Amino acid sequence: MTSEVTRLGMGKSEMVDIAEFFKKLLIDKKDPKKMRNEIAEFRKDFQEVKYCFQNSNNAYEYLKFY
Repeated sequence: MTSEVTRLGMGKSEMVDIAEFFKKLLIDKKDPKKMRNEIAEFRKDFQEVKYCFQNSNNAYEYLKFY
């Protein structure tokens, strides 16, 4: 899961938020339907998938093929 949210641009602070969502849902037994808006609000700034290399060719610049 960490690699997937990282691709969306999330970092350490967002991981803390995600852990808090899990706690609320799994440990505190909050109703998922009531949490939906809070999670959607959190997620709205992370809509674009990002990768390590902006240009797909750049990844191969670091590899040497023989």
